[in-house]
Amino acid sequence: MPSDRRHAPWREPFRLARRTRKVHPTRGPAAAAFVLFLLSGTAAAAPVIDRVLAVVQGSIVTLSDVQTAMALGLVNTAGADDPVGSALEQLVERSLQLIEVERYSPPEPTAAEVQARLRPIRARFPDEESFRRTAAALGLTDKRLQAIARDDLRLRTHLTQRFASVTDPADEEIARYYREHQQEFVRDGVPLTLGEVVPEVRRRLVAARRAELVDEWSRQLRQRADVLVIPR
Repeated sequence: MPSDRRHAPWREPFRLARRTRKVHPTRGPAAAAFVLFLLSGTAAAAPVIDRVLAVVQGSIVTLSDVQTAMALGLVNTAGADDPVGSALEQLVERSLQLIEVERYSPPEPTAAEVQARLRPIRARFPDEESFRRTAAALGLTDKRLQAIARDDLRLRTHLTQRFASVTDPADEEIARYYREHQQEFVRDGVPLTLGEVVPEVRRRLVAARRAELVDEWSRQLRQRADVLVIPR
């Protein structure tokens, strides 16, 4: 039976002891007023060490959360005019998706799967020392890093199960895609034939359809959620 959890599960891996706060889920002006209180009244008594950027279903998203996601490659900000804004929007979407994942409880990943997911995160850094130094600066323990990997794997499993019934493209659609992207299918300078690339074209079309479905699902989650983004 779906649970009725009112917090964003992805917050746990990023939450630092120095700023553990939970905002009661509210809507509209009430939420804005409460967040402004956090940003003004509380901050006046102590140095500002972080900033609240959004409130998602009652849990705060801070600047350090965004910096963590960017450092670990959890978001893609390539080409964005506002990398922080782009990363924030992706974290809001991620948190809403993970709330939905919690309702359906997909299978838990194994320890080996978690470690496998962490490998590409570590590979973003030139060496282990650099990775550890960054993790320490962000306040990320091994336990929290494993929780991030767990969330990623559970989310992937949920998306695969939820959108498994994407219809295979018709032969005409495959042929049209091949004609429009023929310059991409070359090996050793020799153009590949349609017959040689059918599996790859089919994979691309199915992936694009699934991405459209995920985008629409995320849009619907956002419409019915309590989300407050603080102007920067």
